[in-house]
Amino acid sequence: MAALLVGTERYRPVIVFAYDYAALARDQAVCREAKVSWLRFEAPPVPGGHAGLQTLPGLLVALSRRLSHARRLIAEQGPALLVLAVDYPGCGSAEFIRAGHDAGVPSVIVPFSIANHEEALCAYGHDIERSDRVWTNRIVGWLFPRWGMLHRGRLVLRERASLVLALEMLGLAPPRPWMQNSSQADAVTVESPAMLDYYRRSGLSEDRLVLTGALYNDLLHRVLAEADQRREALYAELGLPAGKPMLLVSLPPPIQIEGRDCEFILHDEWLEVLVAEAARAGDWNVVLCLHPMLPPEACAWLEREGVRIARQDTASLVPLSALYVACVSATIRWAIACGIPCVNYDAYACRYSDYREVPGVYHVETAADYADVLQRLTTDQAFYEAAAAAQADVKDRWALFDGANATRLLALVDRLCGVDETGKEPAGDAGGTRERNHACADGKPAGMIPPGAGPVPGNG
Repeated sequence: MAALLVGTERYRPVIVFAYDYAALARDQAVCREAKVSWLRFEAPPVPGGHAGLQTLPGLLVALSRRLSHARRLIAEQGPALLVLAVDYPGCGSAEFIRAGHDAGVPSVIVPFSIANHEEALCAYGHDIERSDRVWTNRIVGWLFPRWGMLHRGRLVLRERASLVLALEMLGLAPPRPWMQNSSQADAVTVESPAMLDYYRRSGLSEDRLVLTGALYNDLLHRVLAEADQRREALYAELGLPAGKPMLLVSLPPPIQIEGRDCEFILHDEWLEVLVAEAARAGDWNVVLCLHPMLPPEACAWLEREGVRIARQDTASLVPLSALYVACVSATIRWAIACGIPCVNYDAYACRYSDYREVPGVYHVETAADYADVLQRLTTDQAFYEAAAAAQADVKDRWALFDGANATRLLALVDRLCGVDETGKEPAGDAGGTRERNHACADGKPAGMIPPGAGPVPGNG
């Protein structure tokens, strides 16, 4: 979104880096290369984690301080719009959205992922601190029933009782706490008709959903049109033989397996099975793409004959593949949109319903089932062609490949900022046609510190 907006004459995007993380320096370098301004913004940490062990007054103070810092950022930068990638309870986005609304600044969520209540329930359903075994959770669940959900016969809260009360008292609570991107934001962009149905079924407010498409849809479509040339160039770069179909395997990060029907205890043990079975595929090249949390050097041991790690982003690799393997990943929807058969190897037994109705996605939970379906897809031509045909029947619902995704997103930004088609603000706006500052927050706002190389130079 920032790269899109920096190409216009009427907006100046500003990326907000809100906390330290492993790839921060890399992402700041990306901003410099794209000529996108950025700033570091530090506030008190999000009071999540062990919020159940904190007192309600302490949480109220912590959240109020974060809200104050968000208000200060908005006062200093004077944005026309806040753009966020996600919103869910306790992640920090709500403070930005509330501070923006207090200053008359709208906000929009441009989602990067796909998730409904199942993902949160899978993650927190076994958390004792969120369960009705804690008496305060039982009371809060009765007072605010939308925060509760039954899991194996027990009530579970989306957040611990003290944090639920603090969010409710400060007006930071979402309408549907268990649903990602159920938010007080003014709009949520939707990438495809299939995702629109998904959000509707999940109960998101219809009046906030805007079918715009997504920028990665444009990338997928562009790469798909040049797939043969790009694939051979990738093979040459990785030292793989030319002319073979590509089996793309997405390696997920380790997650907590307690309480799950998981076949493996060690993450590396599962990765070995994931890759070894793919390497046994017939006359295929196997390319591995890594979750951003997995450093390439830590996965180098998985490379072997016919198997290489690619460092390109996943969206530029998926359209090059003839078969895609992932683990309950949001990226599966990209392969569906490209008409590419998929294997969803759900080794953690999450059993999300996201792609259950998609005929070209095969769901497996064990190594034996994974090996079986992979063998059939890579050696049985008739079986593979049936899978590809089934995927082709539904692919048009999973992406907008009309080349107008950027145009629709800019039109939404203009509408939220009160800018007409000529790029001017309506008559009577005190700002006239001034350049609009566009704060792009990452969902975890964190006070202003001395900027490093490449930050925004003062107020815009």
